[in-house]
Amino acid sequence: MPSGKRLAGREQAAIVENIRSEMVRAKKMTQSELARLAGLPETTLSKILNGDSVLDVEQTSAIAGVFGLTMWELAMPPALRTDRGIAGRLRRAAARHREEVDVDKSARDLGL
Repeated sequence: MPSGKRLAGREQAAIVENIRSEMVRAKKMTQSELARLAGLPETTLSKILNGDSVLDVEQTSAIAGVFGLTMWELAMPPALRTDRGIAGRLRRAAARHREEVDVDKSARDLGL
């Protein structure tokens, strides 16, 4: 069992709904793909999405990072997210400055 803090039921439900929305937004990402990218066992992710397991903060952060969001952004309703996360900001900054930025490496360096 992970040692991180657990999320409350209301937060869990909102985050699970947003994870499902982000999976669709990411061109119908599968649970297997998300689990691999987040570094989670597929069974763990499946239990989380089915409500059979409670997310902890570390898992939430890892899943959010896959979508270029912070865990706080992942908990927000999509309509309230005015900026699509740190990775999105890095991509836009790179485009403005016409620099090549490894967004995934930069996000990892920032601990996302």
